[in-house]
Amino acid sequence: MKTLTRRHEPQTKLKTWGECLDYTLKHRPTWVHGSGRVTAIYNTDRFTELRGEKFPIKHLNQITMDNYIHEVHDERGVMESTLNRYISAVSTVLSTCYRRRLIDRPDLPFERFDENEARPWHFSKEQVHDMCDYARAIYQEGLADAILFAAYTGLRQGELLKLRACDVDWTNNMLNVGGTRATKTKGKNWRTVPIADEIKGLLKDRCDSAPRMAQIFGDEWHNASRLRRSFEKVRNKFFTEPGFVFHCLRHSFGTWMVTAGQDIRTIQSMMGHKDIKTTLIYAKVTDEAKHRAIARI
Repeated sequence: MKTLTRRHEPQTKLKTWGECLDYTLKHRPTWVHGSGRVTAIYNTDRFTELRGEKFPIKHLNQITMDNYIHEVHDERGVMESTLNRYISAVSTVLSTCYRRRLIDRPDLPFERFDENEARPWHFSKEQVHDMCDYARAIYQEGLADAILFAAYTGLRQGELLKLRACDVDWTNNMLNVGGTRATKTKGKNWRTVPIADEIKGLLKDRCDSAPRMAQIFGDEWHNASRLRRSFEKVRNKFFTEPGFVFHCLRHSFGTWMVTAGQDIRTIQSMMGHKDIKTTLIYAKVTDEAKHRAIARI
């Protein structure tokens, strides 16, 4: 008598983190090619570095994640938003393999940090210009342009790299961010950002030398990881705190807008925040600065 087996049931289960990660990188559509693959590898590398490819997948639970995140935070001092990306990457590997019945039910969802409570580290305008001057001094003109552009537009790294010459509206002095599928934003919403005088010159030069559909910065940097590493070399010249990352240039834009007296709703629109609570973080930071100023008196 023949033994009946369930259709599509795998012959063997995956047993290690390395096996699950390898399967996900080969079969999850958004992780197979392009920038999605680069980001996935970057965000999962942290777990592989600390736990190894042979880590038993059956032991990957909330306690394991708690210990892992504490180690990452202690060693690198990363922000809550970055820690959430690491957690999400590991969760994606587990959920992908579970849906294919390659592992037993994982201990999901893992707990995440409340990013609204994170401190929005930011630079002063003087610090931004000092970093730009140093980047030019070491023949990193492209990096100086990217730093200045990010600080005066509030664009995320991905948005900056996707921005094309055709997204610049010189008639209305505006940047069109996320207007097409190729340039969609994190929040999947389209927005406009005024072009500040400080970046008009570099933007004009780059647009004049690029085809209409060409990426203004992306063709130079290729991916966010390369831009991030180049920025860290310049940042280390001025700051020792690991919390000062490229994304802090976006925080700087929001903080400068609040300090200048711009209303919160306008700032929310320019930064593409879905929740006004996210924008209000910048108001809280400037309030704290006022209290420190009073304390000095």
